[in-house]
Amino acid sequence: MAALKWDWIAVVLRETMFGKKAKRELDPPPLETRNAEAVEVLRVWASSGHGQEVVLKTTWKDASAWGLMLADIARHAANAYEGHNRAEVLARIRQLFDEEFTDPTAEPFEI
Repeated sequence: MAALKWDWIAVVLRETMFGKKAKRELDPPPLETRNAEAVEVLRVWASSGHGQEVVLKTTWKDASAWGLMLADIARHAANAYEGHNRAEVLARIRQLFDEEFTDPTAEPFEI
């Protein structure tokens, strides 16, 4: 099953990031300029065939806040796939999220 996960992820990355000439970094969201107290809490870099690397701040006292944020990120990602059925994209994200928790393709390491 792990090969299937990575095949699907590679297709998504190739179609959305690596198939187009894009900036290497995303622009900060409007909140960054509207609120002086806003902080970046998560940055993810991906490379075709090499997984991803993550830098984060343990911003909240209650770690469960990450669950809320990750669910919100999944919804935003599903919305970003224009021309695709949002519910199907979200279900696929959830499927791989659950599979990765059950059978990790790699263990996190400190960068």
